[in-house]
Amino acid sequence: MWLDWINDDIRRDKDYHEIQQTMSLAVRECPSVSLWEKYGQFLVDLYNKKDLNRDDYSFLRQDMILSELAVGTETTSYYIPDSHRIWNIYMEFQTMVSGRNPEVLKTMYLQRLAVPHAYIEDTFSQYSTFITAHYNNDYEEEMLKANKIYAGAKKAVEYRDKWEIAIRDDPAISLYAEYIQWEQKRPKKYQNQELVKALYERALLVHPFIQEIWDDYLLFLCDKFYSQDVVDSVVDRSVKACPWSGTLWAHKIRLAEVYKCDEEEMFVIVSQLSGIPYFNSEEGLEEWKIVRTAWLSYLYRLNLESDDAYKEQVVAECTESVNRLVESKRKSYTMDLEQIIIEILTKLDCMDLARQVWEKTSKYHGKKSEFWIKWFQWEQVHGDYQSALDVINTPMSRNNIDWPERITQALVDYERINGTAYSTQHSIVKSRQKLKMVAEKRVQQEQQQNEEVVEVDPVGGGPVEDKKRAYSEVSSSQEPENGKASKATRTSENPSRDREHNSVVVTGLPSGTTEEHLRKFFADCGEMKSIYVSFDSTAASIEFSSHDYFLSALTKNQKNMNGSHITVVSGEGTTLWVTNFPAAETEQSMVDELSNYGTVVSIRFPSLKYNTNRRFCYVQLASQESAQKAVAELDGKPFRGAENIVVKISDPSKKQERTGPLSEGRELIVKGIDFKTVDENQVRSSFEKYGQIQKIHLPLANKSKKGEKLHDGYAFITFSTADEATSALAMNGVKLGNRYLNVSKASKNPPRSNKRIQSDPSKILKVNNVSDTVNQEQLKTVFEKVAPVVAVQISPKNGTATVEFNNISVSSFVFQFF
Repeated sequence: MWLDWINDDIRRDKDYHEIQQTMSLAVRECPSVSLWEKYGQFLVDLYNKKDLNRDDYSFLRQDMILSELAVGTETTSYYIPDSHRIWNIYMEFQTMVSGRNPEVLKTMYLQRLAVPHAYIEDTFSQYSTFITAHYNNDYEEEMLKANKIYAGAKKAVEYRDKWEIAIRDDPAISLYAEYIQWEQKRPKKYQNQELVKALYERALLVHPFIQEIWDDYLLFLCDKFYSQDVVDSVVDRSVKACPWSGTLWAHKIRLAEVYKCDEEEMFVIVSQLSGIPYFNSEEGLEEWKIVRTAWLSYLYRLNLESDDAYKEQVVAECTESVNRLVESKRKSYTMDLEQIIIEILTKLDCMDLARQVWEKTSKYHGKKSEFWIKWFQWEQVHGDYQSALDVINTPMSRNNIDWPERITQALVDYERINGTAYSTQHSIVKSRQKLKMVAEKRVQQEQQQNEEVVEVDPVGGGPVEDKKRAYSEVSSSQEPENGKASKATRTSENPSRDREHNSVVVTGLPSGTTEEHLRKFFADCGEMKSIYVSFDSTAASIEFSSHDYFLSALTKNQKNMNGSHITVVSGEGTTLWVTNFPAAETEQSMVDELSNYGTVVSIRFPSLKYNTNRRFCYVQLASQESAQKAVAELDGKPFRGAENIVVKISDPSKKQERTGPLSEGRELIVKGIDFKTVDENQVRSSFEKYGQIQKIHLPLANKSKKGEKLHDGYAFITFSTADEATSALAMNGVKLGNRYLNVSKASKNPPRSNKRIQSDPSKILKVNNVSDTVNQEQLKTVFEKVAPVVAVQISPKNGTATVEFNNISVSSFVFQFF
């Protein structure tokens, strides 16, 4: 963008002052080698321009140019592959204006030889020539000193060759992350924080809109105590690149306070947030919460320093924040902001307001035992015996609490210390009755689920399919020795498992972390059902068999694992349910797409053994923020030129009545369409007299046949109402083109579009060991790279497939393919 802008200024013959100002701004907003090179060359060329009066341009003074070139050289000096491009311009100009002072050039050479860069051997050779010309009598002594400096830098370059080659060939964010991690884990005597800083900058030049890079970069700069100017520059660039990120704006607020920004400047920063629509939208709630937490924390500290001068504003902003949380349709997953607000109001001695916040928060966090325990503990400190008892008794009367055992135990423990013998005995009786009722309800639920297991739309759309799902579809962390799932295994893996609420996400893992490493590290927490390690090994998801074990795992947060302080948080709200994507999409293609929003921890496609028409997957990201961003940017949008993709936060607890054209009887299937003469417009004109048509789909399974046939001879037609679809059944038996139509209501099992495999064995390939998650379109895409495919038939139950090719013998390429 900056290069285009600069080139446009030059083409339009703008004043040199304007062009210089644009370039100066560009290299500070986007410090790339290309921009610095263009800027540096621009200054030097103007300086050498004979018909130009330099006095008219203050920026063309020697000291100004040298200063700018020095900044560019310092900024890019650790960009290993191409930093020489800026240094060469700087050196040539310095030689021109300081040629009679070789000491200046000698110092520059020695400084450069200490910096690892790709062309360090050329620099050393140039230095040798320079010493010969200016210090020939002391050549050996000078070169010996230089070699000590040069040798270490050269070895540093050689150590990094494999990384530089890797990111040159594939500048993926995951590779940059691994490279940065490798740099930071090197022995201290080999660590160079400037190389790490340069890597962050290089990564951002390729991936400027990924919040996580900016976040890590800022934490690194703060950890290494970089100057305020450096940190301010990066944080300002970060919020311009990702203005929707609450995390980055929170950094900006905290750092402004660290650097003693005055109140007026701080209020200006916060006023900018009101101009960002995303923070005011439902989709931006989680990001808004992050920045709001930072802002309220600042206001509270400001009030303390100002002898309660800002108390009214603090209270007002806390109240405003709570009201938004309560009124929001998109309920929050965490309680971070609410807890900060309650803590602030408590310290300001606004107990009634704090209690109101607890009450309001219970409207959307009331199913969580953790919420009630926190409120209960708060009342014990700031209320009295009865107020605490009232709080803990509230969830005792509810049937939707996620962990009732914890509530009952908290009640009994409290009464034993604070109550009478009578109240203690009564609490035990009450708790025992509650637990019996819970146990009975769970048994009933398990029996019901064992009788009929249904794949449920985790967002609220009811059953995805009405066929039973075999227990073998549910993944198990261990395979039985005989390779078959035993009855005990199947029972333990029934769908009553609560994957979303019993899983933790682990980030900041050391390089090379495996499933076995994680299993050993979390072994003392309890039984693990499954472990997924991300493709780049930087994150993982671990599902535990009970909520107790899950809570135990959370205590591992910020613990040291093989030299790295890992982060362990709840996996709730990090899993996406994705559907309505093209059938040919694979695990890898979906990972590539979702990686744009954060680290993909795992991806699960459904088994096709019992229903080959399934097309959805679960994708778990490393943070709730990443998942929310993916939903905001993908859900309901066209995907790869196909229909609108559906991307939702997975929550199996939300079950609603099934909706959609098929369930509502608004969809017809029309067979017997003349595939040579009748196109979509003719079908539409024939049926639209019965009502409003929302959609017509005429499948063509074999795209290579396009031209020979318009479609496969059948269509799906969706009307706006079921009555309209029923009226359109009158088209059954009507002649359209050269054929008679067969019209009926669509069922859950659409007709197969793939042709039957023919009998010519020379054109047929048998494929074994086909995963039961691979569908026809995916397999067809793979084999069409070899030759045109006529048809594919898959047997997921047997793990086999048959592929028929068009006019080519299998023997001519099968060995080449494998």
